Amino acid sequence: MSGQTQAAPRALSRIGGMFRGGWRELTTPAEKRNPFLDGLRTIAVLLVVNGHSAHGIVASFGENAYTRFPLTSAGWMGVDLFFVLSGFFIGGQLWRELSKSETIHFGRFMIRRGLRIWPLYFLVLVAMIFIYPEIATLRHYGWTDAVFITNYLKDPTGLVNGSWSLCSEEQFYIIAPLLLLAVGKRSARMWRWLLGSLMGAELAFRVFKFY
Repeated sequence: MSGQTQAAPRALSRIGGMFRGGWRELTTPAEKRNPFLDGLRTIAVLLVVNGHSAHGIVASFGENAYTRFPLTSAGWMGVDLFFVLSGFFIGGQLWRELSKSETIHFGRFMIRRGLRIWPLYFLVLVAMIFIYPEIATLRHYGWTDAVFITNYLKDPTGLVNGSWSLCSEEQFYIIAPLLLLAVGKRSARMWRWLLGSLMGAELAFRVFKFY
């Protein structure tokens, strides 16, 4: 009985530690910030904001000089830039943890990332279901947004506009640490083959899906 009595507080302590790590990451500025990468992130934000603004303006008033401006019409590139930056930051973080401790604490990592996205995301999702119940019923998108698979639908708009990009991010958060754990500290040659194969598979998938 004493062992069971002590096991419960230890389990609760571990769970609490996961959330404390996530909250600390959410509220504490990152160390050794790179001004150049922060600048790229700013550009990505501006591209996305301009791109979405242009869609609304075109729908309401038609095209104009602003909507035809290259940094507006090419706003979709901001999402791609976000993906690259996210892969760099998160991949580097996971690699440092693997190099230091020879393992990755998957549960802690997912909770830390989730605390940055899930609260606001699910609040918006619930609000959309209540505000536009006919859309949620007609398109059946509420549940695909909730489990982050909307990006695999034929029309990946989602009930939450832009949820496909968050779905891609969440899938990356699952695949990246598991892939690193599976491959471990293998040779650089193996990494080149692996990354090259993944890039080739991704391009082939895009060709198959869109053409």
